[in-house]
Amino acid sequence: MKNKKWFTLIEMLIVIVIIGILAAAIIPRLNSARGRANDVARKADLNQIATALITYQLDNWRFPESTGTTIDTISDELIEGGMTSIPKDPANNKTFSWISNVVSEQDSPYYLYTSIKKNWVADWWFVLMSKMESAWQANYVVCEDNQISSAKEYSDIHLCQTISIEAANDCLSATETGTSCKWSLDQLRYIYKY
Repeated sequence: MKNKKWFTLIEMLIVIVIIGILAAAIIPRLNSARGRANDVARKADLNQIATALITYQLDNWRFPESTGTTIDTISDELIEGGMTSIPKDPANNKTFSWISNVVSEQDSPYYLYTSIKKNWVADWWFVLMSKMESAWQANYVVCEDNQISSAKEYSDIHLCQTISIEAANDCLSATETGTSCKWSLDQLRYIYKY
């Protein structure tokens, strides 16, 4: 009679536990990598949108007027500025908040845009905004006291040079020196300011 080699129940349980531990260690890293890739794509999209807006401004002597809205509302202007399609956020389910006191929440997958003032002149400058998934990719922290609207002066929008993670609801806007911003929960943004 031939001896058959079988795995014992204990050996199979050990293998299952090892696979479970490896999966628990790898899956969060994959999600984190996806978030970082999304953030890189968002920055590239905002640069492309900004180029189209600048081209539009050269032809029309102003940027599209806005009190804070999604870029799909200025799609004609972006196409006139040279874009062939209007980009959407890579993770289409993101909610954007607090670009202005007019638009508090947007369920749209499009990026946010508002014209702003510089030297008290309206609609000659703009801000594009995207939500970010990783702190080291963000340059702005959204708080109720630093919302952005078309009435905002260019020099009053201070971007963070570093971002630190703090306890929930501990949110400070960027300072004049642009040193460090604290964030928690849903407050990370990347801003393209022109």
